[in-house]
Amino acid sequence: MRLSNPTTLHDTFNDHPRIESRLKIMSSKSFSSTEAIQAELVPRTTQTAKDRDAQLRRKADWRLCTIAVDFPEKAHLSFHFLNESETERAVARIQFDRGDVQPAPFSWSEVLRHFGDWKIYGFAAMFFLLNLVSTALAYFLPIILQGGMGFSSNQAILLSSPPYYYAVIPVLLSSRVGDKYRLRGPVITFNSLCLIAGIAMLGFSRQVTVRYIGVYLATGAYVSNWAALNSYQANNITGQWKRAVTAAAVTACNGLGGIAGSFIFKQNEAPRYITAIWVSIG
Repeated sequence: MRLSNPTTLHDTFNDHPRIESRLKIMSSKSFSSTEAIQAELVPRTTQTAKDRDAQLRRKADWRLCTIAVDFPEKAHLSFHFLNESETERAVARIQFDRGDVQPAPFSWSEVLRHFGDWKIYGFAAMFFLLNLVSTALAYFLPIILQGGMGFSSNQAILLSSPPYYYAVIPVLLSSRVGDKYRLRGPVITFNSLCLIAGIAMLGFSRQVTVRYIGVYLATGAYVSNWAALNSYQANNITGQWKRAVTAAAVTACNGLGGIAGSFIFKQNEAPRYITAIWVSIG
């Protein structure tokens, strides 16, 4: 496959109207798929032939939304996602950036040698710690609001959602800063400090308002670090087998962090949850 000039590759992603139109089509199909689910709830005895035909068309739209795209060098073969010219530009950009479009032949020695790179363990540890905190807050936030702050069960459920809407703001800001200055480490560090501050406000303050603001700060920080850590890992690991090894290690430790996070909030420690606070700060 002939590689195009990498300096012109941004045209494929920024200036190509057809890709934008395809994204709009995909979005419209997602709304159609929602209608298809709703149609399943309608009793079949009340459906006319026209209704059944419409339902079948909506089911077809749902199936279209589940089609996966292959690797960049084969993307032009995947449901017309990219044509051959666009595929060449995408492949050239990847090759220019990290030089690993074509994978090395599989061998156990090629896979196992990457376990000697300390960066894999560093990324795995960061994902473990991040998911420990995020799982703990995500699953226990209603309990914290009810048992730790005195809200009713209905109020606790309602108050659990706004911090995640707020999290969109720091995610976009930190992602923008990281992309503009091509720095991930300082962004992750800043978010981690915000997370520590939010957890400290949640754990050590006696005012409900301050504690709830701490929930906002902590939630925005750890959600932002999900985006930052994924970019940090993707930008610093090259080679397809090394990326595969890193993905496996990160996924495993990420799951272990979720398991650990489910044990740090203890009901008998309400309303302070000292163990969870210190584990999260640490």
